Amino acid sequence: MPKEFLIKIKCSVFLMMAIFFANVFAQEKTASIKSGEIIYAKNCSTCHGNRMKNPQWGINLELFPVEQKIRFIDSVTYGKNAMPPWEDVLSTDEIANIWSYFLSLR
Repeated sequence: MPKEFLIKIKCSVFLMMAIFFANVFAQEKTASIKSGEIIYAKNCSTCHGNRMKNPQWGINLELFPVEQKIRFIDSVTYGKNAMPPWEDVLSTDEIANIWSYFLSLR
C-alpha cells in the first residue's frame, strides 16, 4: 500500500475516534448537568432560589465567580457562615454535578 494511503487511513481513524469521544463527553456532561439540577432542586433551592435566582436565605449564586470552583466545592462540602456542611449528605460526584449545573446557567 502506498504511504499516502496509510496516512489517510490513520487520519480518518483518528478523526472518527475524536468525534466518538467528543460525543461521549457531551453525553456525560449533559447527564452531569441534569443530575446537578435534580440535586440542586432537592437540597439547595430552598435557600439559593429556583434555578439559582432570587435567593430567599443564601447568597445569590448568580454573583458567584465561575473561576472559584474550589471555593464553591469547599463551601458546599464543609459549610460556610450560616450554610451547613453537606459532606455527610452529598457525595463528591454529586457536588461536582451541582457545579456543572451552576456552570450551565451562566
